[in-house]
Amino acid sequence: MWNLRKTANRFRLLNAYLGGAASFSGMPAALFIEMTNRCNINCITCPRAELNARPQDMSFGLFKRIVDEARPYAEFVDFSFRGESLLNDNIFQMIGYAKRAGMLTSLPTNGLLLSEANCAALLGAGLDLLTVSIDAFSEGTYSRIKRGGDYQHVVGNVRRMVELNNRSRKPLTIIVQMLRVEENGAEFKSFKAFWEREKRVFAKNKPFSSRAGSVGNKALVLRKGRLVRCSRIWKGLYVYADGMVVPCCNDFFSRHPLGDLNSQSIEEVWNGKAFVDLRRHHCTGEFGLTPMCGDCEFLGTDFHKQLATFVVDDLSVRQLLAILGPDY
Repeated sequence: MWNLRKTANRFRLLNAYLGGAASFSGMPAALFIEMTNRCNINCITCPRAELNARPQDMSFGLFKRIVDEARPYAEFVDFSFRGESLLNDNIFQMIGYAKRAGMLTSLPTNGLLLSEANCAALLGAGLDLLTVSIDAFSEGTYSRIKRGGDYQHVVGNVRRMVELNNRSRKPLTIIVQMLRVEENGAEFKSFKAFWEREKRVFAKNKPFSSRAGSVGNKALVLRKGRLVRCSRIWKGLYVYADGMVVPCCNDFFSRHPLGDLNSQSIEEVWNGKAFVDLRRHHCTGEFGLTPMCGDCEFLGTDFHKQLATFVVDDLSVRQLLAILGPDY
């Protein structure tokens, strides 16, 4: 699926990032599109408990317009944000549409809805990467972290997905994830040993993030390194189910809206005043001018790791992290 035009666009973004350009000709290489802000579980690591947004799913019409506009330059679509994407009845149609537009696709899920039919539909749609957040290796720990879930049900669902995937002619990459918090710190070794016995499955130990202070500190692992401007706002576009654009996945509560794709084009938002001002604040090191950025743990990531995200597409970044296992 390598595309010279899209790769050239990504390197234009890298050049703009290195040069500190706040407005530039490159367009977002990665799209992070919220399928729904609804969820079927209540995790202690998620700030959803404070979310008062009207329940809403991304419509296929709006999704199609976004993909059609981004088709010439976007390489990757991640179907996630504040909710459980499999609750959107159009998710399989949307994955298929993005694939036909030449985009790589990723779906994070809590795994509760990975029925046999849904597993087959994901494979049939051509999904490239499935990440299942399990966050525990015991029922007790799971019940404390993922309130309202069912540990044995999720484990059975994932094992079914693995079996179907291994029989598929076009298998996808499967990551089972443990978000590292106080409650599960002693379980990752067993978690990893159990899941990596399965073919084409990677176990990832991901450090907890407070979503820029939106959820309580649960044995937070801070990133090391000096504060550097964030590569995300030079490379990716984050879109709510209602079409609002925000800086990144830390903005659960519309604290820093950048535009609205119902009334604006991607290009108008991408080089609009709000986005340009945000990048300028990062270039000058004035992160605190945007509180969400000033409170973000990701700004402590080493500069060379920020640069590395431009070198390959986002799917490859996620696959490499799963294989190599670093904490960002």
